[in-house]
Amino acid sequence: MGQLLRTVQKVKKQINPNLNVEGILLTLVDGRTNLSKETKIALQENYGSVIKIFDAKIPIAVKVAESTKVGQSIFSYDKNNRVTNSDESRAFLNKTEPKYKKRCNF
Repeated sequence: MGQLLRTVQKVKKQINPNLNVEGILLTLVDGRTNLSKETKIALQENYGSVIKIFDAKIPIAVKVAESTKVGQSIFSYDKNNRVTNSDESRAFLNKTEPKYKKRCNF
């Protein structure tokens, strides 16, 4: 995570001064596991004062991995998936990028 934030700062300084990171969106979350819970806690403790950790989480699903493999967003790849239909995913998209819904043909 630290390396990612340093890379973003370098890009901002050298290439794109308008680059901004809105925050961290947890993906591949399996709420049944301690790992998912511990990961969110660790991110909040270590980076929460530096960058926003979104409350929304994208649950783990095979379709997400498949969509990544073919280079599409999950919203374009499978509109009827449990991830795309989750209230958290839709709320996150509405808050962060309303135009995204149009591009993904919701």
